Amino acid sequence: MTTFSHLEPYAGDPILSLNDAFQKDPRPAKVNLSIGIYFDDAGRIPVLDCVRQAEAQMLAESGPKPYLPIEGAAAMRSAVQAQSWQPAGTEWVGYTSDHNYSDESVNAKRRMVHDFVAAARPTTVWDLGGNTGMFSRVAREVAESVVCFDIDPAAVEVNYREVRKRSETGLLPLQLDLMNPSPATGWAHEERLSLEERGPVDLVMALALVHHLAIANNIPLPRVADYFARLGRSLVIEFVPKSDSQVVRLLTNRADIFPDYTIDGFERAFERRWSVETKQRVGDSERTLYLMRRREV
Repeated sequence: MTTFSHLEPYAGDPILSLNDAFQKDPRPAKVNLSIGIYFDDAGRIPVLDCVRQAEAQMLAESGPKPYLPIEGAAAMRSAVQAQSWQPAGTEWVGYTSDHNYSDESVNAKRRMVHDFVAAARPTTVWDLGGNTGMFSRVAREVAESVVCFDIDPAAVEVNYREVRKRSETGLLPLQLDLMNPSPATGWAHEERLSLEERGPVDLVMALALVHHLAIANNIPLPRVADYFARLGRSLVIEFVPKSDSQVVRLLTNRADIFPDYTIDGFERAFERRWSVETKQRVGDSERTLYLMRRREV
């Protein structure tokens, strides 16, 4: 008795079993009707007359076969161009209108970001989690080159279309998952650099971002500070407290296991790698904006 003794033997495949029947048939004029290739008496594979006629007709009706132009087949090009994606419906594409800032705080934040960026005097800026590029454009008023990264494809598309519409230069929208940033690729990981290897840039901006890393993705604040220090020499960063409605939303369906997520805990986590040059409350909100310089360790 074995584990499978109670199972009935497989009856066999109804098509493949024809081959067994063929082998057992003693008649000399038998024909194998199982899977295989059929030959005539001369050992050649026969071509049916209907196939010959179809091939002749196709040959008679065919014309020259040049290479397609560089733009491809006209019908395919027309079909693709008729498609129109309206970037919407993603989690963050509407963030610039779905936030808890008053108009006063938005305008105050614009002025503060401009002043902080100007104080850092950067040539290159990376705006991490920059959404549709509102504050990337503020930074571009000072810096020569700004890359606006965001995980949301619709937000990046909206930003890109705005760049095209305004004929903007020096501002590049790119999609990037900061929790899984672009690695080095190619032969021996040396043909194309990782995100970190493309830096450090003069200034990193992380506006309304830290709570997503620390609370939504469980990244300890000291590790956030360390990673930002590898990406840039200066930092404009915004701290959003637990009392803020955006953080309340993140904690709605999960336990608050973040006792160090306070403004004091934030400053302690960053002080080893960064020195605070300027610190200011954002308008009438409870958020705080910082300008920091990287410590050389």
